[in-house]
Parts: sequence; structure tokens; C-alpha cells
Amino acid sequence: MSVLTSNGQMIHLFSRWYKAIRQQHLQKVHTLKQDIDGQLYLIKNDEVQLIYYYLLNVRYYLLTDQLNEAEKVMNHLEKTYKPGRKAIDYYYYFFKGLLFSYRRNYAEAKKYYLTAESLLMYVDDELEKAEFHYSLANLYYYIRQSLLAVHYALKAKEVFVKHDDYQLKVAGCENILGLSYTTIKDFELAEEHFLLALDIVLKHKNKQLAILIRYNLGLMYADQPTLSKVAIRYLLEVYESGYQLHKSTYLLAREYFKIGETDIADRFLQEGLKVCQETENEEYLHHLTILNKFNHEANDDDLESAVKEGLAFFNNEGLFGFVQDYAEQLAAYYHEKGKYDKSSHYFYLAHEAKQKLLEKGALK
Repeated sequence: MSVLTSNGQMIHLFSRWYKAIRQQHLQKVHTLKQDIDGQLYLIKNDEVQLIYYYLLNVRYYLLTDQLNEAEKVMNHLEKTYKPGRKAIDYYYYFFKGLLFSYRRNYAEAKKYYLTAESLLMYVDDELEKAEFHYSLANLYYYIRQSLLAVHYALKAKEVFVKHDDYQLKVAGCENILGLSYTTIKDFELAEEHFLLALDIVLKHKNKQLAILIRYNLGLMYADQPTLSKVAIRYLLEVYESGYQLHKSTYLLAREYFKIGETDIADRFLQEGLKVCQETENEEYLHHLTILNKFNHEANDDDLESAVKEGLAFFNNEGLFGFVQDYAEQLAAYYHEKGKYDKSSHYFYLAHEAKQKLLEKGALK
């Protein structure tokens, strides 16, 4: 991050802090924050540097999973922030987009990302551009715009591979490519990228990222009709680590449901529902609630009500891939029961969602 100010000492500290944040070197990140906080008196009258300080705190709290703290800092900054400095505006909109993405408000996140992208021309640092493209690729993967996710992940990787100290970000790009190819069902290519990512993080002895990639390998195998038991093997390892319990409990429940182990599925469902209620994770609350209805063979009205609530949420968030998935699932359910009018209605909803994905996924 480049700051135009007379205070060289703080410029240097900010640059080192942000580099450590981008590289995800947590120990260094914490140490530098302490150093900077101890010298804030140097910039107490410098408006520009204080803005950067608050923005970097948002990024710091997001990296360390302190979302409420990140939100507090951003709310404080917004009270006085006035757009007009192009480079600072880029970071402001980028970090707001990140914050909404972490909060799983993907529709709002995308708005801020696109505004930040329009300001990227005012940023000279190629690593910062790669960081932005990496984050944008991650967003596009999640909202099922796989072509765009691949496009931006490759752009980011092209820069990161040139820097030895950004190899974990190369692994991150490989991971996004694996996820994107999983979405479009190119499982052989997806597995190749995941294994490349896993090789990098194991060489760097990063256990947290290794668990993430093993989770995604489990997700990839779960998306293949006959590999539920392989998926379960990976997912149980992830579950036992305590990583992303809302996701691992859901996927384990889904895979056990698919192989007819409904009692085991129910155990993971109930744990996942409790986690989502405690953490106010609305997205996975819908996933788990719908699966819970199927697992307990709920009556048609209860099942359809749960799916409708989920479809409304996913539509509002622009998560049209999930709209397509659940509409198709309910359409097939009603078709098997001979309720062809309802089946036709939900097949059409799935078709509409697919069209939205195709329209949004095209490269502009």
C-alpha cells in the first residue's frame, strides 16, 4: 500500500504490515500491529494516514476472523470518510467488498468489488492488483460464475508465481481453480489443481490451508455420484479439526443421507443446525434445514415451505446456482410423486436460475 505523506517511518510500517497481511503471516501481522498501535501519536493529525490505518485494521480483523471488530472499524470510518482520493477510494471499496463477502452478503459485496475494480487503474502495485483479482475470483466462484472465477484466478496466479514469498497465494489460486472446475464438473482438472495446491501448502507446513484444501477435495468427491465414501473420509478429517463446522457438518450429513445412513446424517444435521443458529449463519441454516426435511421425510407442505424460504434467500443473494440445485431437487421429488404441475413449476424455476448464471457468467 502506497501512502503519500511526509512520515516515512509510518509509511514503512504500513507497507510491511499490509504485505504480511497479504501473505497471511499471522505472527508477523500481530507483531507489526502492536508496533503501529504504539506509534499512533506520530499520525494523530494526519488525515490520510489515519484513513489508511483504519482501512488496514479492517483488513487485519478480517484476516483474523474478527468480523464484528472489522465492522466496527468500518462503521467508524464511514462517519467521516469522503470519497475523492482515487487510490484510497480503491482500498475503501475493496475492503468494504471483502467485509460483505465475509458476511456472506454476496450481492452487496459484488457492488463494492466492481466499484473497486473501476479504480484499480490508480494502483501501481502489481501484487495489489493480483490480490484484488484473487479476491474477486473467490467471489465469482461462490456465486457460481465459474468462467469469471477461472479468468481472475489465472490473472492473479500469473503475478504471484513470479514472487517466491507469495507461493501460498499461488496455492490459493490453484484452490479456486479446483473449486471452479468442480462446479462445471471437470473433476479430473479440479483434482489436479487441488493436489497442486495441497503440495504447496504442505511444503510450507501450513496446516490450516491444508485442512481447507482437504475439505475442498471432499467437496469435489461428494459432487460425484459414486464417491460418497471417499468424500466422507476427507470430510471426517476436516470435521475433527473443527474447521468450518457449518460446512463440514452439512456435507457429512448430505453424504450419509445419500448412502442411506439417515441416523448418522441426523447427528451431523442437528449439530450443524445448532452451530448455524449460534453463529447466525443464515445461508447454511437454509442448506441444513432443507436437507433435514428430506432426511426426516417431511410432508410435502413442510418440505416445500423450507425450499421456498431457501430459494428466496439464495435469489436475494444472487446465489443462482443453489436456486437451480434446490428447484431441480424439488421438481424431481414432485415428478416421482406424480405431481406434474408442481414438478413443471420448479423445473421452470431451475431453468430461469440456469439462464441467470449463464448471463452473469459471460466474460465482459
